[in-house]
Amino acid sequence: MKVKLNIRDILVEKFGDTAPVPAVIEIDDLFECTGTENDHEINLDEILENNRMIAHVWTIDDVHETRPDLTDDQAWNVLKACDRDLDSEQGICWETIEAAADKLFDAPIDRVERFGKVIEDYTDHNAKTNLVDLLADGLHWSQTNSVDFGEALQTARTHFAAETKEGGRS
Repeated sequence: MKVKLNIRDILVEKFGDTAPVPAVIEIDDLFECTGTENDHEINLDEILENNRMIAHVWTIDDVHETRPDLTDDQAWNVLKACDRDLDSEQGICWETIEAAADKLFDAPIDRVERFGKVIEDYTDHNAKTNLVDLLADGLHWSQTNSVDFGEALQTARTHFAAETKEGGRS
């Protein structure tokens, strides 16, 4: 496994625009005069092997394999939760990632089941009539409470599109 590092960014983050050495040199000038590239690759596998260590690396892409409905930031939060709640006897596996994602963010299937129960229990009518009644009551509620129903519906559509990768996932 190789990781690309931007040495310039690391130095700037640590020291600001100048580094505390016997002479003050602008970081940009240092790289310009040495002709050194900003990005350097390090071989993590080699470093781990030399230190007789192992590591298992999970990325947000792995989280997206399990939950493609999550944003990159949400996937990162899932990984941080897995790391924070790590059980050394269990480790991290696909099930760990899926459980953390579901704990932090409702799975779309959970939303379908939850809404299905609301529709089923809403009145004594059939599902379509219950949906219409629920939406009509939502309009009345929104008007009474000065909530823009159209704006809420547009936000819901945006969430739906993100959760279903533009409606492609059910």
